[in-house]
Amino acid sequence: MKKNINIAFIQARIEADPFDDSIVEDNFERVYEMIDKACVKKRDLLILPDEIVGGYAYGPMNIPLEFENEYFEKLKEKAKQYSVYIAGAMLARQDYITSYSKGFLIDRSGNIVLEQNRRNVLEEEEKFVIKNQDKLKVVETDFGKVAFCIGIDILFPETLYELEDKNADIIISPNMFYGKDDNENIKFPASFFITAAQARAMEWKKYIMLSNSVGNEYHSEEALVGNSMIIYPDGNYYSANSDECIFEHSLNFSERVSDYINTYDLNKLRSIE
Repeated sequence: MKKNINIAFIQARIEADPFDDSIVEDNFERVYEMIDKACVKKRDLLILPDEIVGGYAYGPMNIPLEFENEYFEKLKEKAKQYSVYIAGAMLARQDYITSYSKGFLIDRSGNIVLEQNRRNVLEEEEKFVIKNQDKLKVVETDFGKVAFCIGIDILFPETLYELEDKNADIIISPNMFYGKDDNENIKFPASFFITAAQARAMEWKKYIMLSNSVGNEYHSEEALVGNSMIIYPDGNYYSANSDECIFEHSLNFSERVSDYINTYDLNKLRSIE
């Protein structure tokens, strides 16, 4: 296992229109271009935002019939070209109207080594996204064990209970959170996702990789705020800004936890009967 890993978040602007199939190619081409720029330097892990196909604007034009398609195949080629792991999430259509929200991890050889369905759905999503009790999985990489917590799953403490005995080192959470004004966005402001991710990191003593997009959320017309971040097991984090960018971070596993949280180790407290 490597002690130092070079990570880059591809904080891209994802266009959304349920009836315009051209946005699919536009979104992927933007992501490909940013991957090329990010990999001018040697990378171990690239993290994409959630739903890189069409930004959760549900419709027949922006949800592929299969998880693996021509655009995704090119994404795998990029992983192989740069010998880098690529993580992200996208919708995979089951039929005309329903789909899975699915995370993926591509290894350095261009192979999918982990797929993970999102566990929770919002009430307004229930007609379109399947609520799936997919067991949480962990995969061994050359820089540690990796698991996923997709989208809004990060808001639910119970989501990660299954990882208690699986010794995951890194939890990747591809997301699309929005709302610069917490007063206007009453339901799930951006700060809610960030706070939840910090709580999950401290509860489980894991590194949380929380990715996000920029631009506007199609249904609410609210701004996606960027701020992709890596959260350390003590709750401290390093964050991108709100612009489309490549956010770099060099993670040293020896800098795992600072001292201030040790007195109240939430992982140990939970196990006390």
